[in-house]
Amino acid sequence: MALRVDFHDIKRAPDLKATGRPSMEREKGKESLPFRNKGQTKERLAARLKRDHPEIASMVMAGEFKSIRATALEAGIVRPVRTVPIDSPDNAIRALARVFPAEQLAIAALALTDTGRAGQ
Repeated sequence: MALRVDFHDIKRAPDLKATGRPSMEREKGKESLPFRNKGQTKERLAARLKRDHPEIASMVMAGEFKSIRATALEAGIVRPVRTVPIDSPDNAIRALARVFPAEQLAIAALALTDTGRAGQ
C-alpha cells in the first residue's frame, strides 16, 4: 500500500491551519481543514508534512523518499502497522514473533494473565 511519492504532492498540498482548539469561525461551521476524510490519504499526509515537518518535505522535493507513507513514518506522523491473523492463537503468535523478541512476548503474556484478561 505504498503511496508513491511525487514532489508535486508536496507543492500542491494545501496549507493546513495550526493544530489546537477550533477557532470561533470553525465552531460556526466554517471548516478550516480542506479535507472531507481526515484519514491518512496521500494528500492529507503531504499537507501534514508540509505544515509540521518542512525540512522533511524538502527532502521529498529532493527525491530522497520512495513514498509519502515512508516519509510520514520517518516524520512520526504515522506509526508502523502489521497485520496479525486472528484465526488461531498459534498463527497470531507466529506473526507477533516475527516482529517482537521472545522476551517481550513473554512479558506481554504475563501482563495479560496478571490482569485476568487471558482466556477471555
